[in-house]
Amino acid sequence: MKMDSKAESVLLYGIVFLVGAAVMAFEILTSRLVAPYFGSSVYVWGNLIGVVLCAMALGYALGGRLAEKHARSLFLAHALLLSGMLLTATPLISHWVGDLILRWNLSPQYGSLLAFLFLCLVPACAMTTVFPLAAHYTAGSQSSVGEITGRLGLISTLGSLSGTFFTTFVLVNIEWLGSRRSLLLCGLTIFGCGIVLFAFRIKKFGWLIWFIFACASIEMVLLYSSWSRLLPPLMKGETLLQNHESPYHDVRVVEVDVLSPAGKKRRARLMRFADPLADQSGIYVSEPGEPSTNYCYDFFFMAWAMNPDIRRIAILGGGGGTVARDFLRFFPREDKPALTGDVVDIDPDVFRVGEEYLGYPIRDPRQKRHLSDARVFLQTSQGKYDLIILNAYSSGSQIPEHLITEEYFLEVRRHLSPHGIAALNLLLSNQPPEPKSPREYSPKLLALLKTYHRVFRPDRVFVFSTAKLQADWMNSQVVDYGGVVVLGVEGEGQLTPELEKVQSRVPRFTSSTGMGLDAMTIAMIWPSIPQEAEAAYQSAPILRDDFNPINLYVR
Repeated sequence: MKMDSKAESVLLYGIVFLVGAAVMAFEILTSRLVAPYFGSSVYVWGNLIGVVLCAMALGYALGGRLAEKHARSLFLAHALLLSGMLLTATPLISHWVGDLILRWNLSPQYGSLLAFLFLCLVPACAMTTVFPLAAHYTAGSQSSVGEITGRLGLISTLGSLSGTFFTTFVLVNIEWLGSRRSLLLCGLTIFGCGIVLFAFRIKKFGWLIWFIFACASIEMVLLYSSWSRLLPPLMKGETLLQNHESPYHDVRVVEVDVLSPAGKKRRARLMRFADPLADQSGIYVSEPGEPSTNYCYDFFFMAWAMNPDIRRIAILGGGGGTVARDFLRFFPREDKPALTGDVVDIDPDVFRVGEEYLGYPIRDPRQKRHLSDARVFLQTSQGKYDLIILNAYSSGSQIPEHLITEEYFLEVRRHLSPHGIAALNLLLSNQPPEPKSPREYSPKLLALLKTYHRVFRPDRVFVFSTAKLQADWMNSQVVDYGGVVVLGVEGEGQLTPELEKVQSRVPRFTSSTGMGLDAMTIAMIWPSIPQEAEAAYQSAPILRDDFNPINLYVR
């Protein structure tokens, strides 16, 4: 059916442009909805791109078939209205979908695939049907089909390019908007295109349709505003203080009653990247100077038990400032001069949260802050450090893949002083194991150790953990829940410190700093791999830039 006027032709071209932009904005923004649950690794992005391409293929086929049977502009308007409603619903159900899939304890590879199938397949398919419907409606005769299709393809592609760059450089950087409200805006835009097309074709009732659109828009905004307050997956007893979406993370600050290491119930303030089981930083509200996440972070201080002469440090992954703040609190001591160093984090909002909620000093001459990717910082820096702390996490228990490879560790080693130490915080899992689940060696830890052994001498690599985890390791049953700190010590000579000698330094260190370290709860896994784990160790991959499956491991 040929269009009735040039104005309607312009309208159709504009709609195709906006739908092309909305498809790419939808793809980019949906990745932000899934990132808090499964990260943003190459596996996650591969699944997203694959699901959207499948949806587009289905949409083209379905739209072409519908165009032959319903060659009317009103049917195109119906497709736009449906696409807008589906697009608007996506941010409303994203938390429900993420929480549901997390319960199945799938790897990020398969968990993200299911999430994108739930969230993206139908909306992307519906939006893609618009293109063949518009092409069939716009063409006036068989001879003009090729020209019209090519022109619409050009306009759709230009829309996709515009949607990509506008989302990347504008939408995600507007603080009050964020990914979810941006998706709502995209949905309302496509819904509005359907309303406009209806009004154009049914001029007699155009005013009524505009009134309905205005009422529907207001209702959806109010509905979204009320639902958004319920969306953050808070644990029982938690109070949400802040929920802010930065360009890199979904940053949340909550308060909750927790048990301290001494067994006392205390109020803690915690920073998270959306995952309710993975605390990035924290303090006790009654004692802001004392960290509440001291289980893992205390093990960083074991570097001083191995090398008491540490002076200059670098913290790659500053987070909310838990580790950096502790260094300022515990040093200088009477027997040691003040520490100096650099704190690196890619997200300025994380630094801000540390200052506003977690007691991180705004300025201190002993520490210099850098807004940068950790690897980029090392590549552009010539500094040498006695201790480099590798503590960068993107979401939950996931480390950015380019920050846990052999090439990255070689870059880290290049910045170590002659007896420097590289300490990496590794969260084995953010999900507690099932009561009757089989115990086995952590494939994540084995892959990391094998990679560390490529960079540092195997007899100069140590793993610190709790005594329970040490016992499980020695019994060939490493638990799949909790964290460890892996130390790699620079140097060529043999370094085999006795565990008792290292532990003997802990009480003195504890008494002089006020740290909560308990020598009886600290154990050291020896550099040598237990005989029972040798086969699993040999089959573990070496993590490299061109092959890094670290985030596929559940534990």
